[in-house]
Amino acid sequence: MCSSDLATVAHDIMWVLRTTHRCDDEYGGFMGRLPPGRRHYRSIEHNIDMFAFARMLGSTEDQESASRFVTAMMGKNDIPGVYHIGTGGSDRCDTSTSSGHVPVDAQVWSTAARADSHMSHMKSAIEFTISEGSHGMWETDIDYIGNNGEQAGAKYEGVKFAAGGHGIQWEVTSGAVLGLIEFQRQGGSIDVSAKIHEARESIKRLIQVYHTVPPSVMGGNINAWHRNDHDHPYPGGSDTGLGWTYLRYPHVASVSWAGLLMLY
Repeated sequence: MCSSDLATVAHDIMWVLRTTHRCDDEYGGFMGRLPPGRRHYRSIEHNIDMFAFARMLGSTEDQESASRFVTAMMGKNDIPGVYHIGTGGSDRCDTSTSSGHVPVDAQVWSTAARADSHMSHMKSAIEFTISEGSHGMWETDIDYIGNNGEQAGAKYEGVKFAAGGHGIQWEVTSGAVLGLIEFQRQGGSIDVSAKIHEARESIKRLIQVYHTVPPSVMGGNINAWHRNDHDHPYPGGSDTGLGWTYLRYPHVASVSWAGLLMLY
C-alpha cells in the first residue's frame, strides 16, 4: 500500500470519528468506543491521541476539539493542579467528572503532544508528576529479586501508574520521561533534568539486567496483590490504584515505550 493510500485511509478514519463520536459541547473532544461496544465516556488519554492524530492530518477543527477537552480536564479533580481522567459515560457526551482518578499519562502526554497550550497547566501537572510521596507520582523501588540474583537489591526511580497507585510502572515511566524532556525543551520553569536522568538510567539498567522491560520490579503474585499490603517487599507487582496490577513479567508496552524513549 502506497503512502497516498494510507493517507486516504487515515482521513476516512478521522471522518468516521468526527461524524459519529465527536462532541460539540463546551468540553469538545471524542467519546470512547465505536459500535458494537459503543461507550460514551471521554478519556483525556484518548483525546491527547486524537489531538496528535488530527495535527498529523492537518484537521484543525478536530485538533481544536481534542485540545479543548484536554484543557477542560485541568482542575476537575479533588487534587488541585492536575488533569482529570475524563468524563462519565451514562449518555452521549456526558459532562460528569465524578471519578477521582489521576493517571500519570494524563499529566505528561499532554505536554509531550502540546495538546494544552497553557504553560501554567503544564507546570502544575509536571510538578505533581515529579513530586514524591503521597502528594505526587515519583517513587523509588527496590528490586529484591533481580534476574537470577543479578542486581538484586538495586534501586530504581520512576513514576507510578496513577495517584492512587503503588510501585513504579515502567510503561508510563518511559512516557513520563518523554513528557519531561518536552517540558524542558519548551522552556518549563521547573528543573526536571535530575528526574529525566534518574528514570532514564533506571530504564537502561532494566534493559541491561533483564534484556527486556517488565512493567514492575515488585515481586509477588496476584494473591499477594489481593491482600492489599503495599508495605510488603513482595506486594504483587505495581498496583495501578484503578483496580488492577502489573506483575513482574516481560511486557510488550513497557518494552515498546522504552524503545521509543531511547530512539527519542
